[in-house]
Amino acid sequence: MSGSYTREEDAQEEEEDFGSQIDNVVFLVDARGSMYEECENEAQDLRILNILQVALELMKAVVIESPRDSIGIIFFGTQKKEPVETGADNGK
Repeated sequence: MSGSYTREEDAQEEEEDFGSQIDNVVFLVDARGSMYEECENEAQDLRILNILQVALELMKAVVIESPRDSIGIIFFGTQKKEPVETGADNGK
């Protein structure tokens, strides 16, 4: 090693840093009445189902490509006001 630092080494280091990056994605979904209307697509799915299908496809890709990443879905405009216990980690 000559002590000099080349652009190629710098680029390689940047690629390695990028590859170890963890992403967190949050879908913020409007759950009010208009989301239960049909989309203007051929299948005429409900809008809420359409966004959930997109989120599911992204989740499938993330599990395969980078399992350390996180995805969340937050619904607003729902009827129920209290958060629902998921049982994921109740502190037990």
